[in-house]
Amino acid sequence: MPAGTAKRDDCLVQPEIAQAPSDVPFKIFIERDPANRLLEYMVNGENYRQVNSRELDGEASPAVFDIWFKRVACGHYVASRSSCGSTAEFRIAGSSGCSATPVVARNNY
Repeated sequence: MPAGTAKRDDCLVQPEIAQAPSDVPFKIFIERDPANRLLEYMVNGENYRQVNSRELDGEASPAVFDIWFKRVACGHYVASRSSCGSTAEFRIAGSSGCSATPVVARNNY
């Protein structure tokens, strides 16, 4: 599969490299299924961690979710979602190296 594309039950971060601090778009693709009732997703890395969850409405849920992680500090990160094991890696570059104070956030929708 070409870089920058995703399949069902996958996740995608674009661009894979950005300047710090950066808002990072995270696109999650899910299979519509009556058993799908909860979506959990997170970004975890050197200077930033955010964990989120969202209730789903089974077959009536959207097939694609666009999520933004706000003001991510420089560092190397892995974005992931529950149940499928797919991940997307990205790097936020700092203009003078990575010396940012870690940021931790948790939101539940």
